[in-house]
Amino acid sequence: MVKNVPNDKYQWFRLDNAALIYPAISNAGKSCVYRIGVNLTKEVDPDCLQQAVLDCKPRFPTFFVKLKKGLFWHYFESNPKDPIVKPESPYVNMAIDRKTNNDYLFTVFYYKNRISIEVFHSLGDGYGAYEFLKAVVYRYFQLLGYEQHSEGLVLTVDQAPNQAEIEDSFHKYYTRTPRGRYRVKKAYQVQGTQLTPSGDIGVIIGKLPASQLLKLVKQNETTLTQYLAALFTYCMCQADTSHQVSRPINLSIPVNLRRFYQSRSLRNFSLFFYTSIACNKEKPSFEFILEQIKEQFTLDLTKEKLQQYLNANVSAEKNVVFSVFPLFIKNIVLRFAGKYLGDKMTTTTISNGGNMALPATMKDLVQDFECNMDVGNNESNRLCVITYNDRMTISFSRAIVETEIERLFFTYLSERGIEIEIQSNLRENV
Repeated sequence: MVKNVPNDKYQWFRLDNAALIYPAISNAGKSCVYRIGVNLTKEVDPDCLQQAVLDCKPRFPTFFVKLKKGLFWHYFESNPKDPIVKPESPYVNMAIDRKTNNDYLFTVFYYKNRISIEVFHSLGDGYGAYEFLKAVVYRYFQLLGYEQHSEGLVLTVDQAPNQAEIEDSFHKYYTRTPRGRYRVKKAYQVQGTQLTPSGDIGVIIGKLPASQLLKLVKQNETTLTQYLAALFTYCMCQADTSHQVSRPINLSIPVNLRRFYQSRSLRNFSLFFYTSIACNKEKPSFEFILEQIKEQFTLDLTKEKLQQYLNANVSAEKNVVFSVFPLFIKNIVLRFAGKYLGDKMTTTTISNGGNMALPATMKDLVQDFECNMDVGNNESNRLCVITYNDRMTISFSRAIVETEIERLFFTYLSERGIEIEIQSNLRENV
């Protein structure tokens, strides 16, 4: 039975286990902000969109907050101000200026027929952000006069929030033992000419029929995520001219733990799984890389191992000595951990947002979805994929001028019969 929560119950709450690191490691060059968007069939009405966002405020108490500093930890406090819907900026996933954003950690944008939301990662992972965006768009259509039926696929403004959506699922499913962490070698880093100004992100998007790519995936007896991870790795290996052959290409892949646990939390509940492939002078074939990645998924992506990683992360937070450190010391430790246990161990990240489901009343009003990740520090390129109604969007985000990896990636698919429409936010040589 779902337990509803009074709207005034959560005036403040702790950051979840995964959220703790982001305030410490974020800066102008690493924003820890991601974007998701939806393209509609008609141009956006900004006033109607503004009202839709405001109407969703009581339904999503974990989003309508501001970040505060405590003596020992950051925490969230309910934000009495109204968020302001803005025209879309030409700059993607820049650090959020909280002073000009009414202290909010998310921003809703509009551009022509697109509604998008940029989210600071402490608020929640992609699952929660997609649920929020769907609810805003659903309410937006209602305000425009379109009759809507949620079919249980959208959280609606006439519902009260419930405890399951607000919980920290990391703590709920934590057990003292067993504990474990991924062990990967120092990673290969993609080299290139940095985009200017610092923090600017180049985006190249490929839109294609999902059925065409899934047919190719099936022919290779694999999954979509495995196939794209292998192709991404293969293209980075082929594009490499720095001869860092002693370093493996380590892909960080966020795993939605709701697939393994009974969680409906709208906060963070994901862990990172790694694939690691050696890119030697001979440059392994795509087929070889795919087989290696399939094997790593089989051996390492299990609930038993994920439980170990979850336990290790929560145990670090609960450590008696660490817990009594004041916040400024914790931030130093978290920055060190982020750099030497995260950034230096990771070549890049690939995220599969899955297949979006919307009620029938929204189907003819929505074209497709998009997603973009931030880049920064050592990760020059990142990849995100999302699918809706046989329309798949593969989006590369990068911090460098060079586009060789993207060119190789989409050329590989095109040569195998995939029909791809390419879009970009910059003038590109693809």
